[in-house]
Amino acid sequence: MKYLYSTIIIIISLQVFSVCNYAQQEEDVVYLKNGSIIHGTITEQVKGESIKIKTADGNIFVFKMSEIDKMTKEKVAVKEEVIKNPESDTSKNKNVKTILKTDSTKKKVKLPNASNSMTIQPIGLLTLLTNFEYDRALSGSFSMGLKVSFMTFFLRNAINFEGDKSDVENAEAMKESLSSWGIGTHIRYYPGGRAVEGFFLGLAFEKLQASFDEIKGETGTVKTKTNYTASLSRLEFEIGHRSKLSSKQGGFTIQWTLGAGVGFGSTTEKNESFTVPIGSFGFGIGYSF
Repeated sequence: MKYLYSTIIIIISLQVFSVCNYAQQEEDVVYLKNGSIIHGTITEQVKGESIKIKTADGNIFVFKMSEIDKMTKEKVAVKEEVIKNPESDTSKNKNVKTILKTDSTKKKVKLPNASNSMTIQPIGLLTLLTNFEYDRALSGSFSMGLKVSFMTFFLRNAINFEGDKSDVENAEAMKESLSSWGIGTHIRYYPGGRAVEGFFLGLAFEKLQASFDEIKGETGTVKTKTNYTASLSRLEFEIGHRSKLSSKQGGFTIQWTLGAGVGFGSTTEKNESFTVPIGSFGFGIGYSF
């Protein structure tokens, strides 16, 4: 009788059983110099120039070799479970595969940061000065850039003056002859650790040059026109934010800045020097890549 019970138990236990085995697969892992780690399959590689890698979710990234710290192949454990039922047809057996990633592959794929940004201030095109700036990431938290300012003053003809005739004449002469340009640099710190994206604190320096005409002489007398040149060195502390409008690595951006500092100026013809407090507000649109 005991033998009969044992046989029945064995038969029941064999009705459903699992056979598990593990296979090892490999995937490509690219470690970037900015700290990002990309997992996937390298689909194209140009020796010494660039690689193209496709991630598991279908995204494709292209990186220059200068951006890459190292490339490795890492194993991915694949668990294959075969569920069998002796009473069913063998063609109905199910194969269940579960990808068990190693600790290093469990990290969420993080898009690499954009390294460059270009911005122009459209409002300045209409008012007085506008500027074009280029920002380059030096590390995860710091960037450095170059700014070029130039006079556009598209609303120049929309401005009219009233008052004493000689004063109006002088003001009109200055308005029509006013021209300016400048060049500067800045360094910025991004607390969020994504240089050229997000909130930043910075220090900016810019050298501006301007020239204009001034008319001298009383009404009814011979008047003379004199051209003056003035220069201004601007040192300013700034805060701002650059928002990316795309979820991709690069894309269009919107930027605002607030600045406060001091300007050191002089006029060549009048041999005068002056120091003035300076404040600024900027709004720009641009593109990061």
